[in-house]
Amino acid sequence: MKHYLNPDVHVRLRVDGEDLAEYDIDDLDDDVNTVTKYVEATAGANFVVYFSATPQCAKDPCDVVRMTVYLDGKRITGMIYTINGPSALGMGLYDHALEGVESNTATGKVLERFAFAQLLTTDAPVKAAKQKPEELKHLGEISVKCTWARKASVPPDKYVDDLQSRKIKFSHGVPEKCLKGRAISNHATLQAPEPRAGRVQYLNISYPYGEAPFAVFNFKYRSRKDLQIEGVIPRSPSPVPLEDRDPDELNPEEMRQLLRRMREREASAVRVKQEGEKSQKRARSTTVTDGGNDDSDDIEITDGPSKRRQTSNDSSIEVVDLTDD
Repeated sequence: MKHYLNPDVHVRLRVDGEDLAEYDIDDLDDDVNTVTKYVEATAGANFVVYFSATPQCAKDPCDVVRMTVYLDGKRITGMIYTINGPSALGMGLYDHALEGVESNTATGKVLERFAFAQLLTTDAPVKAAKQKPEELKHLGEISVKCTWARKASVPPDKYVDDLQSRKIKFSHGVPEKCLKGRAISNHATLQAPEPRAGRVQYLNISYPYGEAPFAVFNFKYRSRKDLQIEGVIPRSPSPVPLEDRDPDELNPEEMRQLLRRMREREASAVRVKQEGEKSQKRARSTTVTDGGNDDSDDIEITDGPSKRRQTSNDSSIEVVDLTDD
């Protein structure tokens, strides 16, 4: 992502060495120093924060960039980048891929990698949320803030980080109502610590131009389905039925599937026809009983051979011959 006020400073999110595609957000009222984009996130994937800048963007040769990373509104880590060092000046560019949080522990240096994880939602009421409302306000966001600073001194090498202070707690789930209509199915997290060689160097810094960041990069990460729900990307078109496609465009598997469907429909049509014929036969053999007042006078009428009818020549009254043939 490029910052329109500071075009020489870029921050991107990468997965497997590839930049995540960025999508504009319509009608978003960002602060003057902030740019915001949507990106697609996949649960289980590791991501890195990739920073790059040209040396000439520094106001003074002594200036360094302090980059601070926030996951879902929580400050996670910070880095100091000397963008105008000898190597950067020689190449004309400074860049660095931040894989996660590096810390010094009692047993040595460790790395906790950035990752996307599936967000568990519940039907519990809002008051049952384990997180505070302000902690959920920025759920689904990765924010990177860049501030001009200068190195001051190096603290003792025995400095040890408190890893628990950065622990992200979403294991108990989030009440659905806390999302307030936002389509969010993932959250950002840190993976288990991995041993690394060396130690992390910590610096004291000063802020010659104040502590306000000169550039803020916000990434609203969503799953592909979430992006479709929020209208950021179009929904996948419904597949055209095989029956409506050009037969010449079907592959062998699609042809076999179409043939199976046709056979199933033909077999179904035959079954329906047979059931209809059986129903008609049952209707013709239905027995109707005329219940009169005298049980002995009940007359049973069946659908059998037609009776001979005779007409009296004297009275024009139709007489039905009820005698058996």
